Order: sequence, then C-alpha cells, then structure tokens
Amino acid sequence: MPSGTFQLRWLALTNATSGNAKVNPKWASVAAEEDPSSATLNAEGTSTLTWAAGDNDQYKELTVTLDADTAVASEMIVMDLTFETASWTLAQVSTWIVCVRWV
Repeated sequence: MPSGTFQLRWLALTNATSGNAKVNPKWASVAAEEDPSSATLNAEGTSTLTWAAGDNDQYKELTVTLDADTAVASEMIVMDLTFETASWTLAQVSTWIVCVRWV
C-alpha cells in the first residue's frame, strides 16, 4: 500500500426500520516477515449506524478514517472488525461489505 490517509468504508443492508449497530475497527500496519498475530492493534473507536423508518432494504454507509496507526508503504493492514454488542439494538439479520480505500 502507498503511504497516506486510508478510510474504512462499511456498507450495511438489513430489513429493519429501527435500531442501531456499533462497530469498532482495530488495526495495525505490518511488514512482510513480521508476525501479524503479535501486532498491537489500535482501535479507531466505536461508530454507530442507525436505521429508521424507510431505511429497510437500503444500503447504509459508514466511513471511518484510519488514523489510530500509520499506514506504511509496502506494508499490509491487519484488522479486527469488532461488532460492539453493548447497546446494539438492530434486531434483524444484516449483511456487511467492508473495504479499505486510499484517499
């Protein structure tokens, strides 16, 4: 990856008209020849997606700037996408699409 600012883009889809979901990405930049399981992951903090009337079966988008660590050229991003169940009120099955993008 090139050095620079990265964002994590979440798209979520569910048949819900109320409720919220909480997510907290934790990540680190890791070089080749490093053990990724020993990397210290840095949390971005919990973000919330909220569904309301009319939001069912429509993609909801959440963008998180990845600045808890520094992305380094030629390294990989190791990430734990943590769904925070405390205060999670979304009561429907949901589908999530996640990607990292450079901006």
